[in-house]
Amino acid sequence: AFATKKWDGLDNLDREFERRVDEKRDRKEKKYKQSVANLRRRTRVEEWEKARRERLQIEAEHEHTYESIDSEDGTTQKCTVCGLVIEVEELDF
Repeated sequence: AFATKKWDGLDNLDREFERRVDEKRDRKEKKYKQSVANLRRRTRVEEWEKARRERLQIEAEHEHTYESIDSEDGTTQKCTVCGLVIEVEELDF
């Protein structure tokens, strides 16, 4: 009785019910689309990270070829492939 009085009859009550069902369906659809978008985004990032790790691993497994760089505080060497810099001490016996 209260609902029919509030919505001015059964026809308006039915329309309100349908409107609420439609809103509920739209919210669920929006949530689903958002979760699919997040999944796609995560998958792309994971693929990018995997490719990056593979690239780094290939670079990490190379044989260093150094070129000497003289500086004021001693001699350093730099790898021409990866840019690794090491300090070299020369020992005189």
